[in-house]
Amino acid sequence: MRMISIRTAVLLGAIGLALGLAVRVAAAQQVSNADRAAAPAPLARCLDTVGKIRAVHKGIANKLDTAEVAAAVRWGEAQARLAQQTAVGCLRAVAVDRVPAVWLPELADVQLVADDRPGALATLRRIADDRTEPAAGRHAALRGRLTSIRPADAATVALLRRTAALADTLGDAVVRLNDYSALAGATRVVDSLQVYAVAARAIPVLAALSDSARRSAAVERAVAMLVSDVTRWAAEDKEPSRGNGFTARVMALMGSDAAFVDQVAMLYDLAAMVGAPAPPIRAPRWFNLPAGASGVDLADGQVTLVEFTGWWCVGCKVSYAPLQALYEKLGARGFRVVFATGLYGGFEGRAATPEQEIAADRGYFVEHYGLRFPIAIADASRSGLASEYVSGPNSRAYFVNGVPHFVLIDRHGVVRRVWIGWDPSPDSPALAAIEQLLQEST
Repeated sequence: MRMISIRTAVLLGAIGLALGLAVRVAAAQQVSNADRAAAPAPLARCLDTVGKIRAVHKGIANKLDTAEVAAAVRWGEAQARLAQQTAVGCLRAVAVDRVPAVWLPELADVQLVADDRPGALATLRRIADDRTEPAAGRHAALRGRLTSIRPADAATVALLRRTAALADTLGDAVVRLNDYSALAGATRVVDSLQVYAVAARAIPVLAALSDSARRSAAVERAVAMLVSDVTRWAAEDKEPSRGNGFTARVMALMGSDAAFVDQVAMLYDLAAMVGAPAPPIRAPRWFNLPAGASGVDLADGQVTLVEFTGWWCVGCKVSYAPLQALYEKLGARGFRVVFATGLYGGFEGRAATPEQEIAADRGYFVEHYGLRFPIAIADASRSGLASEYVSGPNSRAYFVNGVPHFVLIDRHGVVRRVWIGWDPSPDSPALAAIEQLLQEST
């Protein structure tokens, strides 16, 4: 089971995902002092503000430990609000239409921090239209900024198409594959059926590579991401033949001994879950259920979000407070959360008997984090190691291969969505999917 490092979890979870704006702050480009001095004065002040906040983000991320994650989330939200307010204020002094072309990427950064989506898209279109700038420069300016704009819409998809077209002229296979992944993801939001045609553009790119080039780590990572997305989308669309057909064509080119072949097999299993009845979650002990309860009825008319987690998972912690708040907010509409975890033979580096660990888990989940929804505590694996928790019956039934692992189940007990990692931003696809299921009739 993959355990997420403290630093990575904090960067991606506690700070980066604390608020959508925080992602935009962290994505802002570094500009040297000399270059900043040459910028139009009002824009230079904006860049100073973004740069300083970005430096603080980087500094605190290097020092955080697990005990500080909750504080980091609150800090990240406060810094994001400050960044937005400051950027909005300083943009008022910028004559946007007069900013020289060389400073358009930095202008887009500040507009994204200010949450000025229309302004940022207009600036990015100016970058795309600037034929005096080489294709590589325009591509670099567009790619990262466009993928930070969520949710995608027709305007962002149009610009991502232009970005992918620029990538086609650069001849770098990895860049092209990653761009097709980004374009496919955005296209899915706008027109789900077109996503498969976009993904298929990767096939000739792979076919043109030598065997050794296809086996490079960078190409395999890009292909694995695209295969993962297409397989999941096809399952959600109840079009498994589309996902299976795409994956078969890719694997014919990559070879059955590709490094990610096991991942592909797991994806097939995960994809098969979507649209199928959710397996029961059973455990000999539960928190927040009546004594003697062995499980919950996943087909009792409620929308259920299951999270597989563990006390040792730093990346999981950032989901706890948001999920409790979501449970309190939506519970009256028929929404609940269920946690599934287990015993590991110890707690926070100390050996523990099952009774001691159960008491520690209660203190951790129920008392410290204040979680009030059902929490299943499975028996320990034979070795008691967290890495072998996947051998538990609940984890095996749901093909858990990393945490936090989420499963969204509709009112009829049917799996509708599966994903790894929690994104608590207001425009999170997970939150949209929960709302959609709540609006469906029983």
